[in-house]
Amino acid sequence: MARTLSLLGAALPVHLMDGHADNPTGFWESEKLADLNDEILTTLDSEWDDVFSFRPRPYLSNFDRVFVGRAVELLQQEFGDAELIALKDPRVSVLTAFWERALRQAGYSPSYVIMVRNPLEVAESLRTRNNFPREKSLLLWSSYMTAVERDTRALSRTFVSYDDLMRDWRRVRSRIQEASGVPFPRDTSAAANEIDRFLDRGLRHHETEADDLSSRVDVPEYVKTLYGVFQAACGGAEVDEQAIDAVHEELAKIEASVGSVVADLRARTRCLEKETEEAREAEKGAVNDAAALTQELAAQRERMAELEAAVESEKSAAADVREELLQALQQKAAAEGEYSQRIAALSEELRQKDAAVAEAKATLAEQARVEAGLHSRITALSDEVREKDVSIRQAHEALETSRAEKRAVDTKLQERFDELASLTRMLAEVEAREHQARADADWLREAGAVLLDGYGRKKRGLLALLPASIHAKRQRRLLKQMGLFDEEAYLASNPDVAAEGADPLSHYVKHGIAEDRRRG
Repeated sequence: MARTLSLLGAALPVHLMDGHADNPTGFWESEKLADLNDEILTTLDSEWDDVFSFRPRPYLSNFDRVFVGRAVELLQQEFGDAELIALKDPRVSVLTAFWERALRQAGYSPSYVIMVRNPLEVAESLRTRNNFPREKSLLLWSSYMTAVERDTRALSRTFVSYDDLMRDWRRVRSRIQEASGVPFPRDTSAAANEIDRFLDRGLRHHETEADDLSSRVDVPEYVKTLYGVFQAACGGAEVDEQAIDAVHEELAKIEASVGSVVADLRARTRCLEKETEEAREAEKGAVNDAAALTQELAAQRERMAELEAAVESEKSAAADVREELLQALQQKAAAEGEYSQRIAALSEELRQKDAAVAEAKATLAEQARVEAGLHSRITALSDEVREKDVSIRQAHEALETSRAEKRAVDTKLQERFDELASLTRMLAEVEAREHQARADADWLREAGAVLLDGYGRKKRGLLALLPASIHAKRQRRLLKQMGLFDEEAYLASNPDVAAEGADPLSHYVKHGIAEDRRRG
């Protein structure tokens, strides 16, 4: 409807909302004005999906000074000096009195176009987009329609059937023009062609016959009454205000009966959403910390391997020197003087080599201290994960308490608000991810203890004579025996790692944990 009016010459706002999958051609409404309406509803302890938003809104003078002034400024920003504008936002239905004052203060003479669509189609649309149960959507539709009819009784208005707009928009245009008394400046053949192309019935995702509504036993009678009254108004009949008022009273009774329960459930839902978001952020932080520690540990291991290689190289050089000394002893008879000088030179060289070996050992000791620090940080991370687990458990206990209280509500209300079950599933997913994060942290701690073994203590006996490669094999064998990591099984289940020729354990620490690969 808003786009049709704009094609007939009414100005649209500058900052339009983007189209979505459920409405690809666009919403044709101002994003900034919609944000202002959300802020106003929040101030009034309400939201756009408040099923009891039909209630009259008492406004204080300070409220008008704050919000009406901002609304007038936004109208100027969005429409400039346009003489005829098309302002569309569903929230205006429950804020009509506010926007009537704001529009008139901005210099406009409002004429309201009230769209009437089969509430079952509306409910199906909200189910697809927001996963709302049908009962909630029908109550929400009734609340919006009751409010806008009540607040426009003394104002210029036209009731328009969505079906009529799609079938014969020219007749709808004439009715709006006659009711508002304002001619459309672009009522031309070119505009008519554009509107014909725009009103594509293929974009109508949900369609329900009116007879289906009247025959449905699962649709409240007040919904059928409202739809019947508004359908008649779309045909030009006078609105049955007594019937609307009766529905208003019935909605007020429903609110008096369950309004406090609904408000409590909405508050609990917001708390659960906040706790769930906090848990997600905590999980993300733990994963990032674990990844950083993994990278740092890998870097330290590489440095340690370089130092071990240096020590081995020095040992090999010393062995070569000793071999030369043996050869020199065999030639002692031929060159005694030269032998003595060479012995002195070689002794000095050996002293320097020994000093280099001592320095390498000191470096290894420093690396052991760094490894100990890393172990302490991993322990701290494990404590933090346990604290997050307590927070999740507390949130779960709060959810269980909420469910116990909810079971006390009557069965019909429980069915209308079963969306809490989806929040429980979301919390379970968070717990599962938190459990996986703890399992990965435990694995890192246990695997780190095995890999650190031998570097944080002085080697004794024959182990001190074994090269680093044998120590590495021994550590990997221990990992397999303890069920922490099986290199052969990891390569068998991850052929891409085998194809790259990457080290299985290093690949798992760097990539496998984040990609949730099996350890063997």
